[in-house]
Amino acid sequence: MEGVGNAFVAVFTPAMDYATTVVDSYGDDWQILAVYFAVFWAFVYLLGFLIFRYITPLGFSKASIKLQNQAGSRVTSISHSMFCLIVDLYLILTLVDPPNFAGGVNALQKLNTVFTFGYFFTDGIFMLIFERDPILLFHHVLGLLILSGIMVTNSGGDMIQRILFWGELTNP
Repeated sequence: MEGVGNAFVAVFTPAMDYATTVVDSYGDDWQILAVYFAVFWAFVYLLGFLIFRYITPLGFSKASIKLQNQAGSRVTSISHSMFCLIVDLYLILTLVDPPNFAGGVNALQKLNTVFTFGYFFTDGIFMLIFERDPILLFHHVLGLLILSGIMVTNSGGDMIQRILFWGELTNP
């Protein structure tokens, strides 16, 4: 299994190094990336919506508005989930053990935090407008509070990385 982990790290190291450079270029203002990612997730949501509106996969002649909204939400959710799993697995395989849950936040953990904050914010807004699932909305609000705490205090990177990994791995 160690060989698979080493191969995974080798494949993703260039991308992670680039992401680290981008996040570090924001210095102490790295939280502004959350706004950029909220806009990014709105576009991803719209893409899923439009796929079901105009391409009509799976033989639907004209997908209902509810189905189009759900498609946008699902495309957004799986995109976020896959990104988080890759970044978090990379971090788990490359960081030293034991984790320092009260420690600082490195560049990749910052990226994952603001990426997820943007996702939770955008998906929460669309959820308020279209789906109104109270349990999932509570989940998003709680996630936003936790992520905000990490962004304000600049600590807890190891904690959020593991929470996001297991949360996304078990996401239905």
